[in-house]
Amino acid sequence: MIDLVKSVALDLRAALGMLFTRPLRVLCYLYIMRVPVLTLGIMILFPLLSWLGPLRALTVGAYEVESFAQALLATLGFVLAGGSAYSVASAFAEGVGLRYPGAAYDTSRRALRWWRLAVGVAVLGNICWMLAASWHSVDHTFTALIADPGASWWWLLAGSLVGLLVATLMGGTPWLKARLFHPIVTWLGKMKLGGLTGFLVRGGLLGWLATQVGKTAAGNRLAKFYQFMGASAGVIATVVPGSPVTLEKGQPRAHAYALLTLGALLLVIVTGFLRHALAPVTAIFLLFTVVIYVGTGLTYLLDLYRVPLILTVVAYCTLMTQWRESDHFYAIYPRPKSAIESESGVLALTTTPQQAVQSAELAAQVDPPPDTGPSSTAAPPRVVQGENLYFHKDGNESLGLPAQMLGRHGREHPDTPFVVLSLAGGGIQAAAWPLALLEEIETSLQTADPHSVPFHQQVRMISGVSGGSVGAMYYAHAYSFTSPKGGATSPGASSQGGIPLRAATLAAQSSSLAEVTLAILRDDFRKVAFPFLVRENGGQVLKDRGEALERSFSENAELRFGAGPSLADASLSSWGQDALEAQRPALILNGTVVETGERISFSTVHTSQEPTSGGWVEFSRRYNADIALPTAARLSATFPLVSPAARPAISDHEWKEVNIIPGQENWASFPNGCSLLHVVDGGYYETSGVVGALAWLDEALTQLSSIADYRAPLHLPPPQHQFKMPSRIIFIAMSGFPEPPANTCKDEGKSTAGSVFDAVSPIIAAVGVRQGTQKYYPDALLKIFKSRWDRHASGVRFDYTRILPEIPLEDWNNEPASTSGYLPQAPPLSWHLRASEQAHIAAQMKSDSTRKLIEKVRALINQSPSVPPTSP
Repeated sequence: MIDLVKSVALDLRAALGMLFTRPLRVLCYLYIMRVPVLTLGIMILFPLLSWLGPLRALTVGAYEVESFAQALLATLGFVLAGGSAYSVASAFAEGVGLRYPGAAYDTSRRALRWWRLAVGVAVLGNICWMLAASWHSVDHTFTALIADPGASWWWLLAGSLVGLLVATLMGGTPWLKARLFHPIVTWLGKMKLGGLTGFLVRGGLLGWLATQVGKTAAGNRLAKFYQFMGASAGVIATVVPGSPVTLEKGQPRAHAYALLTLGALLLVIVTGFLRHALAPVTAIFLLFTVVIYVGTGLTYLLDLYRVPLILTVVAYCTLMTQWRESDHFYAIYPRPKSAIESESGVLALTTTPQQAVQSAELAAQVDPPPDTGPSSTAAPPRVVQGENLYFHKDGNESLGLPAQMLGRHGREHPDTPFVVLSLAGGGIQAAAWPLALLEEIETSLQTADPHSVPFHQQVRMISGVSGGSVGAMYYAHAYSFTSPKGGATSPGASSQGGIPLRAATLAAQSSSLAEVTLAILRDDFRKVAFPFLVRENGGQVLKDRGEALERSFSENAELRFGAGPSLADASLSSWGQDALEAQRPALILNGTVVETGERISFSTVHTSQEPTSGGWVEFSRRYNADIALPTAARLSATFPLVSPAARPAISDHEWKEVNIIPGQENWASFPNGCSLLHVVDGGYYETSGVVGALAWLDEALTQLSSIADYRAPLHLPPPQHQFKMPSRIIFIAMSGFPEPPANTCKDEGKSTAGSVFDAVSPIIAAVGVRQGTQKYYPDALLKIFKSRWDRHASGVRFDYTRILPEIPLEDWNNEPASTSGYLPQAPPLSWHLRASEQAHIAAQMKSDSTRKLIEKVRALINQSPSVPPTSP
């Protein structure tokens, strides 16, 4: 009986030991292999989240490929990342027994088959999702395959298959060898290609590299380095006195994979070879490969000394921030000192202080100021600079630049409404959809009444946020191609009302995501890991994914508009001069200051807002400097991950000299300091663009209504010496995104929230409040503004309307898994607009709902000022 009890006890002990020991062994293995396990997990989840989850709006565009070369290189990128994870696991399984004997070794050996399965799922899953995401990018019919194979989806499929074949022949797909590799070798043997067969049997290119790493002098030196670092166990073979030091079995292949990764990075990043043939997802998976090798190497070394990886990474990054080159910067260009004295009491619009003085003297001769008597002690007026323009300030009365622009429009075009546009934020769709609609509005209004004033000539000011700022920039750039007779001068672009709006729409739809992802590898990684290698001069310190984004904006404009004025040469000051001369609308590109939470306005025609006022500030009032338009647009569109928060750096236009800490010679550019303040997306503050536009209008209307008589710029004909309040202002608030159906707050299938909800409810409330206020405030502000000025004695009439896509209710019920095309639940937020999304926008422009929107705009513009306003 006693023996039976002992036997049962021993069996129970063994069962309990197995119950707890095996999970502990697995947890130990997962911890040791945490970097490749986490990276491989992300690789598996990445396409799933892009398909089903919340990342669809940001990442699905990265998977679209449009050519055979892009599909082939993307497939090789998937294989390289997955194979790197497997090579690390294989090397660990071969040498882990030397460092972690016993259970961990047994677990690692058994885990290899799971690694092969996981890598296969990751690679094939990403390939399948890439092909699905590209289904609508090219023609997928068999007719297209016969007529033009290079433009067919089946050609993309061929690129993926060729990529798998190339990777297999290189020895990079051990998880495919059993089914694909051996048949290929057998077939080559029958073809009497013995040399090639032997090369493949030995592991292809990777096998050859592994042999070179394992048996050459370079491999011996590498092994000695590991021995010196104290990481010999599991990395180098047992040292035999008198014999050369060699790497442990499995390590040569892992190092061969690392060399292959390094070669790919050098080929793509340093030389720029095949840069235009890389899809964004290829660069992302190259980054995964770098993380696998760097992270695994660090963990294997640091675990020997019981040093946590996260702590090491945080400490290193903190140390690197001591180099100011690790920060991100945007270029600003100094202006002349902003004050000159004048002896005249006239308003002057000039470009230099000398011209301002000459204009004042000329004005005194042509139209002398009234005689105030011999005892007059009136202080002489001052002419001060704004955007390289000078305007008169006399005591407490001043006419700012917005009032000049609004008053001139009221005087010269009394029967034409002053149209203001606000373009809300939201990535590339926020730029593409409004511009497509503006093109349709232009065409429709001109078709209905060819003798009417073109719509673009009525648009006098545009306020944008985030992606809407990019759309506003392209729309205003189209004015650079207007011929003196009103025809479009842009080659290859159709003219709509005198400016090439088709080119602007195509530029807004052009992708910039590939340039951003490549810049993360090429520039941002260097800033994070090795900022001491970044030179301040020569533009290196300005190079990052943000600069790549603005460079892509300029390249897209050059591609779509053709030869002519370059967007890269446009600046706030040059376009401000054009706006005051009614050659293009004024722009307000809204950003947010990180450290203060202020709204910062990059305005071509800036307000008189003081630089110390709370809540918002004008760039041109805070800094005595100019800035390129693409730079201002990308700062306004700095949403997370895609582009970085950046602070100003003094530069010349060629970037030969860059000062990230301004010296005494540049102090005049920072009269209020603030050289360390960073700018991010304007949507953090307010996402509609309405706030910036109303602040601009309010200053202009207030000044015009309170000052009865102001002299006009001297270059105008003498009879036209007074500004005039415009009779009508039309405000069109545009958004590229539809509003979801009203929330009916149904409780079907809902469970109680409980303590977890109670813990996270403050965060949920904060996010919900932001979303609710962003939706409510634009309408509320427009109603208040209209109520104020409609009752004002000035007589100006303010009308407004909101324009946004209208999606049928049934389309909201589509599940994301049902299609790889456009979905209203997940509109594109990144800088890539897929072909299916472009087709959806084009189809929307011809829909009945869009015709209703155009009709609403036409009715609003054609209303007589005496007719009561319609409901917005």
